[in-house]
Amino acid sequence: MVGVPVKATANETHELAGSPIDLTVETNYILRALQHDGARRIAVLDIHTQHTGAREIAGQLLAVEGFRDCTLEFDVDAQQPVRSTATAKFTFSSGNTENTFVHDDSSTYTPL
Repeated sequence: MVGVPVKATANETHELAGSPIDLTVETNYILRALQHDGARRIAVLDIHTQHTGAREIAGQLLAVEGFRDCTLEFDVDAQQPVRSTATAKFTFSSGNTENTFVHDDSSTYTPL
């Protein structure tokens, strides 16, 4: 249904600097619109994912926090993506050190 959020939570283990770290990943999906573009029906889906986790490495607590926001436009009838945009930001902190990584991308898909 349009505008009704769907939430999912998962626990995942990822490798970071050669050591496993457990992350809690919360994802929210919202179908923002179902539009007509000529004969095509285009679904506009917003996806927000939040990652959090921490692990002690060499006597220091390494904390990870991040998010990814994505909007996906999808041709419902052809069952293929049309375009997407995404922004991700992750912060890694340990002791007095903090590193933040930001990534933006935009894609347009062309059918084969």
